[in-house]
Amino acid sequence: MFIILFLSVPLALMGQILGSAAANEGGSTIEVGGNTKITQNGCSRKIEKTEKISWRLPRKPVDLVILQDASGSFKNTIPNVQNALKTLTTFVKEEEYDENNPRLVKTDNPDTSDRVMMATFQGADGYNYYYNNDFTGRKDVYGSWGPDYDYKYKASNLSSDQNDIHQFINNIKVAGGTPTVPAIDDVIAQYNERKGNMANGRKTIFLLITDGVANGKRDPDGKVRLEYSDYRNNILTRAWNFNELTEASQNVLGRVKEVKEASTRLKNVVGSEGTVVVGFWEDVTIFANSKAQYYDTYKEGYSKYFDIGDNRSVQEIFHEALEGMASPAKNINGKDVSFYVNEQSDINKFSSRVLESVGAALVKEDIKGEFEVTPGYKVDAVRINGKKIVSKVTDSKKEIRGKIVQEGDKVTISVPESVFNPGNNKFDYDLSKEAHAEQVDEDDEQDPPADYKPVKETVPVPELTGKFKVGDFATETIGGSKETVEVQKLEYCYPSATKKIADQDQSNDTGTIEDPLQLTKKPAYAANLSAKDETFTYTVDYNFNNVPYEFKQNVMLTDPLDYRLEVVGHHASGPQGQILTRVVKQNDDLGNEREVVVADVPSVNGYEYLVLQKAKMTITVRLKEQYRNNQASKEFMALLQDNDGFGLLNQGNIMWNGEDNNPDPSKHAKTADKPSTIRRSNPVYVKPPVVTEITKKVNDKEHEDLKAEEELFEYKVTVPWPGIADTFSLTDTVVSELEVQADSLNVKLGE
Repeated sequence: MFIILFLSVPLALMGQILGSAAANEGGSTIEVGGNTKITQNGCSRKIEKTEKISWRLPRKPVDLVILQDASGSFKNTIPNVQNALKTLTTFVKEEEYDENNPRLVKTDNPDTSDRVMMATFQGADGYNYYYNNDFTGRKDVYGSWGPDYDYKYKASNLSSDQNDIHQFINNIKVAGGTPTVPAIDDVIAQYNERKGNMANGRKTIFLLITDGVANGKRDPDGKVRLEYSDYRNNILTRAWNFNELTEASQNVLGRVKEVKEASTRLKNVVGSEGTVVVGFWEDVTIFANSKAQYYDTYKEGYSKYFDIGDNRSVQEIFHEALEGMASPAKNINGKDVSFYVNEQSDINKFSSRVLESVGAALVKEDIKGEFEVTPGYKVDAVRINGKKIVSKVTDSKKEIRGKIVQEGDKVTISVPESVFNPGNNKFDYDLSKEAHAEQVDEDDEQDPPADYKPVKETVPVPELTGKFKVGDFATETIGGSKETVEVQKLEYCYPSATKKIADQDQSNDTGTIEDPLQLTKKPAYAANLSAKDETFTYTVDYNFNNVPYEFKQNVMLTDPLDYRLEVVGHHASGPQGQILTRVVKQNDDLGNEREVVVADVPSVNGYEYLVLQKAKMTITVRLKEQYRNNQASKEFMALLQDNDGFGLLNQGNIMWNGEDNNPDPSKHAKTADKPSTIRRSNPVYVKPPVVTEITKKVNDKEHEDLKAEEELFEYKVTVPWPGIADTFSLTDTVVSELEVQADSLNVKLGE
């Protein structure tokens, strides 16, 4: 048998020409060893690999053991139940199995074919009549009600012969009581005798269908008898004005105890991998209204008549026992399933629900494959026989239900057994590599030198290596060839942004500094303006390097400005000329509205034209008016103190592959599922000057002519507070020809 294994791995390999090389979608294609094709576009690699491997998954078979109540109360409903049983025991071929409509499967191999054993039970060989309330002491033993009502247990062979099973079902005849526990013991003994070695992880499903309260027990002489209490019968029949023997006088708690004990024995037979399904067709109308049955004790219990040791109703007592016999509800391959079916009015609904519960039990737990992936790679998709594994199937022609869990290099693939064909199977998958090159911090990323030429390296051909297992059987190892190939080294798979500032007088700039905020290891630049109303220019240079091969959409050059700046002009250019720019409003981390300049880099049949190309964005800005006009304001002083006294901070960005064209950096941050799709420039700081504007007037005038030599006059000197200084001194030197009048000096603050 052959498995065709297909690898599609973006962002992975690039190569030398070992076979024939051809251009393919702008990249180079090579063949390695005749079974691997590698196509590379810059930082993107696609690997297609075909493996030949022989393997065979034996199916895990099922034994379905059905114990059908054939008591007389099934007289009117047994045809519906028979139809359901025949549907349930209709086999399909292995290749026709549908996990969404599970059925028994018949193969050519007895060790992998499902089997059925059909059994019925009914009647009793008489009854024991006790005279007290606790079924001890004196008793009278009465014989049966005739051959048709004696205890009968019948069973088919344990086989895959559908006709034999259906004939047995057709021959079911109903009569007599409900000796549930003796029949369970009989079917357990017979099944254990016939089941054999249970090869290939065969599991057992046990189905009990009953419509009555268990009422028969096996005595030491082997006979199955009912138990009645004269004490109970007398009290009940007098109260009910009834003169016959009533079922309500039976040993209810004794039978319940036996049912619970039988449940344990039954669950031991089916084991941890098996399932017990109980279908209780409960004709409440008969149980609760017939005085020959349980009448009001069915819903109300016995407490108003006598004490049986349990105040619950007969219904509650037996519901608990039968539900406890069924396997606990569980989630099977993502679906919640109950194995206890109780229906009280609609026999068709009852039959349908029984089929559903047994069908769920027939569904095998998913087969698991344990694999390892080449380090650094992520499993994007797996297909078996051309159908993609998904958690929820929306197109059954293209998808199969399953689960892929990857933890580091360990990969677990879970799929239904039914997805595998009896013969050849095709297994293919897609891998991608988030870490295209050796991972370094963003701050350590370097642009390629001007004379950069691609470098070759030898790398392993990425693959999944592992096997699927069923019980003790495991497939041959898939993958593991450990091939290598010489390819172009993955380098410079990231862009860069470098920001500069040009003001009127760069000679008074602080210049290149270590970033005081340590936002980045890249050198920062600090500029000092010459005037508060000075217009200055930011320039951001972008190097695309090899990352455009990863660009899919929404490539944006952005510069989020400080909220105290206003845009005067903006433009951008790239390898094909001008790039349109726009200004959007956006709040910073503190809620201040700011302007963000955005250049939307166009796609030209993709973005490959940007590989190793550059772009530039230029923005002319100035301080907003409220910060230009009042240097004594708290806002202006805060501006001067910002960022360790270096003033306003700005960084340019480049973003790509966002869901929309909104320049939101948070949407581009690295997560557990995707790499970062944003790069930031070096920080640039700018601070406006503190201008000391001293004015002096005489008698509130610029000039004053005195009328007499002795005339007094007043000088007034005013100056704004010089920025962030805590103190400052103000002096006025008076010429020797003038004399200062005593007590005339007056200093006022805030005017």
